[in-house]
Amino acid sequence: RLYSAVQGSKIEDHLNAVRGFAFELLAGLIIQSHGYVNDFSIRKPFKSIDSEGEITADVYGRRAQGTEIVAIECKADYENSRIELADVQKFVKKVVPAVKKHENKHRSGKPFVLNAEFWTTGTFSSDVIEWCAEQPNRDGVNFTLRDRANLLDLAKTLEGIGTPVKLTIK
Repeated sequence: RLYSAVQGSKIEDHLNAVRGFAFELLAGLIIQSHGYVNDFSIRKPFKSIDSEGEITADVYGRRAQGTEIVAIECKADYENSRIELADVQKFVKKVVPAVKKHENKHRSGKPFVLNAEFWTTGTFSSDVIEWCAEQPNRDGVNFTLRDRANLLDLAKTLEGIGTPVKLTIK
């Protein structure tokens, strides 16, 4: 349905207008179309690893077989905006460990892969790209940065998807 709404127009124009919760819903639609349909949530809370409070994954889902999980941080900004290192570090050091701890606890030690992705409608600063390149490969975690250009390509994969999806909004 989303694709039909933008078919015949430039998706770039629509991406400029997507902000906040709407961007999270778009991300959710995209990951569902790629098979992350189980335990799907927008703004899924997890227990923080360093406090009594909660921390939230903007988008969360699990593939049908249950061994592959995705957690996405969404930052919808203007086309020329840049995501700074502090934003990405917060996701990598706070959200990703909280999701991983939750999965380890609820999966009773069964193996899984966590695809941790940071999405933006803008771009990433050079220090973000350098910092991410310097990080060690984290056991069982695949980390991906998706900027505006990458998201435009990914959104185009929605062509032909017309099946209604059930969204759990928390």
